[in-house]
Amino acid sequence: MTDCCVLEIGRLATRQRQRAAPHRLYKRLRDMPRLTRRCECGAACSGLRCSACAKRQPRTRIPLVERFWAKVDKNGPVPKHCPELGPCWVWTASTDKDGYGWFGVTVGPKKTLNLKAHRIAWMISSGAWPGTMFVCHHCDNPSCVRVSHMFIGTLQDNVADMVAKQRHAFGERNGSHLHPERRARGERSGRRTHPETTCRGDRHWTRLFPQSVPRGELANNSKLTSASVIAALEMLKSGMGPRQVAEALGVSRVLISKIRRGDVWKHITR
Repeated sequence: MTDCCVLEIGRLATRQRQRAAPHRLYKRLRDMPRLTRRCECGAACSGLRCSACAKRQPRTRIPLVERFWAKVDKNGPVPKHCPELGPCWVWTASTDKDGYGWFGVTVGPKKTLNLKAHRIAWMISSGAWPGTMFVCHHCDNPSCVRVSHMFIGTLQDNVADMVAKQRHAFGERNGSHLHPERRARGERSGRRTHPETTCRGDRHWTRLFPQSVPRGELANNSKLTSASVIAALEMLKSGMGPRQVAEALGVSRVLISKIRRGDVWKHITR
């Protein structure tokens, strides 16, 4: 992957200038720094062909590692919670909304992928792509690409690190405390503003799909089985009291009383 992850600057700049139709793109290309070469004839040229002798110029390819570290500021801030790590190496190019850097990598003739800069830094250092693993930060700085500030882990490791550092939204930092006006309470609740969307009565899922309701021993909190319930009913019919039946089955007397009244296990007691 690292062999083909190079950017053809001359071809890209020429292609952009040829396709530039809007005025804003013309202005952007006009302000772009041009790559200047010295031709064999002595003239200075910035395109793929010399402006004096029209001789085609060799393409200048910048290696991926050199192009990557050219976008890094190694005099970044020192993490306050772990100053022993040293200063962060801050990514100075484009970032996403969360502050993680983007780095363009060419993977084909006409295909470029935007990958996270800190994952590229890990790949350059270790020589292997992290794949499905997470590249986490000790310094909690998303734009940092210093490998000594990172560690590899799973999603669970990343969440555990966040909770250990108390960076998650809990207590007074929770959204319900910071922005209580955004909470839908009282008359602003969804059940008040859109009562037609609330499933009650015959529209409830237990009425529409009764076969999906876990009954009997399929329920998680069930202490008896269908056979034991039938045996309990037979004991009650024979004259035994609820306390005696409960002691025989190892359950509470209240449960046996509910079975006799038909409050629970209705599909058998009916």
